[in-house]
Amino acid sequence: MQIVSLCLSLVFSISAVFLAITVIGFSRIIETSLRSIAKLTIQYIDADIRSILSSPITITKATAQMIESVPQELRKTMLEKVMTTDPIIPQMLYATVVSRLEPEGYILYATDYQPADDYDQTKRTVILRSSKTSCFLTITVFVL
Repeated sequence: MQIVSLCLSLVFSISAVFLAITVIGFSRIIETSLRSIAKLTIQYIDADIRSILSSPITITKATAQMIESVPQELRKTMLEKVMTTDPIIPQMLYATVVSRLEPEGYILYATDYQPADDYDQTKRTVILRSSKTSCFLTITVFVL
């Protein structure tokens, strides 16, 4: 009887070890699979975002290259027209690197939006960051 009990406990122990190894193996397979699916999903999302933003970015770059040659009194009209070329563009603006609070600085919106009286475009983080990298074109994406 003791031999049977010993044999059964040995069989159960070996079975438990194999079960644990199998469960750990499946867990690793599932984890690897989930990581692959997550990575692929992120790549698809990135591709979708790039695809959606490619037209507005191209339009913005072209506008930035042209706007300096447009007389100042026509710039708002230009921004209004350009903004309507792609429905994904909710706002376009042109701003000087000098604060609009200074006499030689200004900010021009394509819409009728008016910032707060004390708003200074040169204090925005995105502008400060781009000025440190000598980037003259800054594109900010707002998620509505």
